[in-house]
Amino acid sequence: MLNTIIIGGGPAGLSLLLALRQSDLLGSLISDGLKVIERGDRIGVGSLGNYAIRSDSHADSFFKSALINKQPDLSSVFSGEVGKKMISSRGIPIPLKLASEFTSAIGDEFLRWDRRQNNRIFETNATVDSIVRLPDGGWQVLCTYKDRKQKIFNAKNIILATGAIEHKPLSFGTRERQVDLAQYQQKTLLSSEFLGAKFSARGLPNIREGSKPKIAILGGSHSALSCVLKTLEYYGSRIAVDNPINMFHRNKLRITYQSKVAAWADGFFDFDSNDICERTGRVFPLAGFRCDSRDLVKSVWNNDPAIDGRVQFKRIEAENSICELQEKLRSADLIITATGYRPRAVKIYNNQENELSLNCNQVLKRPMVNLDSQVLGTDGCPVPGVFAIGLSTGLSLSGRYGEPSFIGEANGLALWQSDVGKSIGLSILRGNSPSNQACPLEELPL
Repeated sequence: MLNTIIIGGGPAGLSLLLALRQSDLLGSLISDGLKVIERGDRIGVGSLGNYAIRSDSHADSFFKSALINKQPDLSSVFSGEVGKKMISSRGIPIPLKLASEFTSAIGDEFLRWDRRQNNRIFETNATVDSIVRLPDGGWQVLCTYKDRKQKIFNAKNIILATGAIEHKPLSFGTRERQVDLAQYQQKTLLSSEFLGAKFSARGLPNIREGSKPKIAILGGSHSALSCVLKTLEYYGSRIAVDNPINMFHRNKLRITYQSKVAAWADGFFDFDSNDICERTGRVFPLAGFRCDSRDLVKSVWNNDPAIDGRVQFKRIEAENSICELQEKLRSADLIITATGYRPRAVKIYNNQENELSLNCNQVLKRPMVNLDSQVLGTDGCPVPGVFAIGLSTGLSLSGRYGEPSFIGEANGLALWQSDVGKSIGLSILRGNSPSNQACPLEELPL
């Protein structure tokens, strides 16, 4: 029996391997028995390259862990064209296509190292069909390969790194009152569709060539702001002050500052001591927007001539804002939803017939994991030996690092490649007995 199976070799699964490598835990897990099962033919690819936008963090957050001198040696990646582009982009956001090329190059180097060492860690071109609890408490994983052959692996621990799919909201509004979105589905796109590298703004049924499109964007995320930027790019002068993009959001929009002095110098005073990270002095390091999204928010706040009233941020707070939301949705030619992601489903069974009911599969979005990245059942208790890492796991950072006022989850490769991945590895090596106190988390690079 293996000790650990990582299901998913995309950016999240690769980030976990990098965290284990950085913390000198990878060798121990390999010695105990480790497998990585990936449905594609490469490691680290994922869907990053499918989006025609830039990252919401600097290039450093993608390559910081890989630069560390550990085994496997990844230095050859940085001597190649993609690695050189990443290093030259230090301190700035990068196209997600470049990020995907880089994570794929790192994944390729892991595969080559695995072949040289004859560890046989990776199973590629394999789709996990089911995960079933064994009588001894371990787990049985059934895989089907592209050639339709099947194989079974047994392990004490499972780590889900299967990514996420964008949530299609049924409604939008305040807690007290929601607007039904089903009536608008014919003119609604998910942000992942609109931001896709293959998306074409031409041919949308409700937008005539040369017309001034009425566009409503729902959500207050980086994806929502990226949709605003893409809309301005697609339609240019057809978006005017008398026909602005309306972005509806629930929470206050925040931006990150390196220090409170920098915020004051910029004329930003809407924060207090609870919004400042005690370790780094940054203002809103978690809740605040960075990079292109930050620049857009500042431009709108400051009435930048380049925006010239063509973008309106509208916070949903009271009855009058719900009425305005309804009016804008009715008149919109295009509605783009950017309200978050859900974990990609993998069926887990308590035995051959009874599927385990997980916390994240409820109608209302709930966290997939607890503070130790253990997957939760609907009773709120961890499923023994099952962990998860990556986008939309709902890992809470509240009170652990960043600003004390932060509530919710934050996603990012820099988190997964360091403390989050390390804590999972330590929990497994300790026999699934995570510490009651959270590991000190490193600050997420901007």
